[in-house]
Amino acid sequence: MNEPELPSGTHRVCHRCGTAAAESVWCESCGLNLKQQDELPTADAYAAKKREERWLHLQTERAQGENAGREHAARQAPKQTAKVAKISLGVAAALLLVGGGAAAALLLFGSDDQQRATPAATEPAGSPAEGRERATTRRQAGRAPRATNCRDVIDIGPTGSDPADAVSITARGVSCGDVRDVLVDFFRNSIQAGTAPGNAFSVQDFTCRETSGGGSCKRRDGATIKFSLG
Repeated sequence: MNEPELPSGTHRVCHRCGTAAAESVWCESCGLNLKQQDELPTADAYAAKKREERWLHLQTERAQGENAGREHAARQAPKQTAKVAKISLGVAAALLLVGGGAAAALLLFGSDDQQRATPAATEPAGSPAEGRERATTRRQAGRAPRATNCRDVIDIGPTGSDPADAVSITARGVSCGDVRDVLVDFFRNSIQAGTAPGNAFSVQDFTCRETSGGGSCKRRDGATIKFSLG
């Protein structure tokens, strides 16, 4: 679809529709009361604003499409796993019917080497192996990365303007470079929805929530981002 032609020049235009502002009180195109406006934009400023709005809209659509694709893949994964398991059982049953008992047993239960390689899978709940696994998990949790102060990341807005200038950003389990990408997408969604404390958005792999002075993002693996706005 062809984009509408935008005005250009330094003359003043209606900030709602871009029609050249005449001496009349009302806009000739959309009927806006021009005399009640504090200041009318130039044609060049109006065109720049519209190009930015279209770019933000396209980025939002792209992010929504990517999220929809990931959700679809996540829904299909259990179905594929069940299908493979069903095929494997069918093959094993066929081998048993034709007298291939040994081959079927190998397919269903694996070789002795495979069973020895994964003893924890056959151990009952509460076994020593399960206790060792829990201890390992606790040790790994104790070695979680410390929070990083991303002082080199300042501008996190999609257009480089207030109010998206961070005065403080800390991240845990995620690089400062990835932090900026997450927060830029977050503010695109926030601008589209209307900034308000309590707003929550799914951004990439994070769930982000606005507060009155900033916000925070959290990922399922424990990675976190916290930021304050100036």
